[in-house]
Parts: sequence; structure tokens; C-alpha cells
Amino acid sequence: DIGVTGVQTCALPIWKPTIRLSLDDTFKSSLPVTVKANVTYLDSGTNSFKFDWGGGNATVTKTNTGKWKIATFNVTKSQINRTVSGFDFGLTSNGSDTTFHMLEVTR
Repeated sequence: DIGVTGVQTCALPIWKPTIRLSLDDTFKSSLPVTVKANVTYLDSGTNSFKFDWGGGNATVTKTNTGKWKIATFNVTKSQINRTVSGFDFGLTSNGSDTTFHMLEVTR
């Protein structure tokens, strides 16, 4: 395993359990019709997180391996449209904290 840093959500009610992200407009305009969105997260605990994009969402349930994992989603470019509370993407922890390392959008 390599040393990786991440950003952790806080699932406490007084804090926001969501991280929202947007792509640079120039980069977004250069994307093909379908892209892969890779979410790297620390598989710690057995709670889940939700990945939102303008045209859909998916839930990932963690299995407490203690390792960094990657969840991959196929996303249509037209669905990346800043409709997740004004952003392109959202990562929301459900039930407990989640540590995210990266959201990578690949051509």
C-alpha cells in the first residue's frame, strides 16, 4: 500500500456530510460523449456513500477492508450539468464518516 491523503466527511448532524465538486468548463467541453468517473475512497467501516451527478446517482457500500478502493461510474457528458446544488458532482456519506482521496474524470 502507498501513503495516500484524503478528505473526510463528517456525518454529524451539525456538519455537512457532502463534498461537492465541479469540472473546469474548458476541460468539460473537451470530453467525449461518455466518461468514466473514478471515486477513490478509504474502505473503512460498513456504511455507504452516494455519488451524484446531474443525470443520476449510485450508492457504494463499504466493506471495512481498511484499503483504498476505486468505484467507477460511466457518466454521459450531458449529465455533467451543475445540477447537484449548483455543482457537477456530489459525494455524500451515509450513516458515518467517509474518507475520499480523489474524484478522477477520464476520457
